[in-house]
Amino acid sequence: TSVLSFPESGYCSARIVIDLYESQIIAKFLVLLRKTEYHINCKHKIRKLAYMLMLKRKQCKYGIHIPVNAFDKGLSIAHLGTIVVNGNAVIGKNCRIHVGVVVGANGENVRGGDVPVIGDNVYLGPGAKIFGGIYIADGCKIGANAVVNKSCKEKNGILVGIPAKNHCSGQ
Repeated sequence: TSVLSFPESGYCSARIVIDLYESQIIAKFLVLLRKTEYHINCKHKIRKLAYMLMLKRKQCKYGIHIPVNAFDKGLSIAHLGTIVVNGNAVIGKNCRIHVGVVVGANGENVRGGDVPVIGDNVYLGPGAKIFGGIYIADGCKIGANAVVNKSCKEKNGILVGIPAKNHCSGQ
């Protein structure tokens, strides 16, 4: 964070905080997301509304549409950019997510549809699309621009291609 001050006054009477780095913006977004989750889960009525409004504003500004309580602890966002996650999706611990990732329903049911369940320690590469009522096992890596529409129940799999196939069978 950079601070602008006016030295001629002898002390810092006015401070303007500017976010210079992408990592600062991402860190502040993640803190805001977790604080919003806290106030929603603790059923704080006024704070919940205030944090929901702040989160919605940041989501629209940066294009990162991550619903509250969708990710477990350890969420890591690599870069700013469009990220869309369905509100009913369940994603495990220590997920690393890149730009252009979409985790969504299959569209068969207007009310929610079938959404993915993603395990712990999963890497979602840039542009990856994950649709439908599928399960992705722990430790899987989904490559760049892969379209995953079938479950991968094998741990530590590597899913690449359109449609995505596991290229790490038995290892």
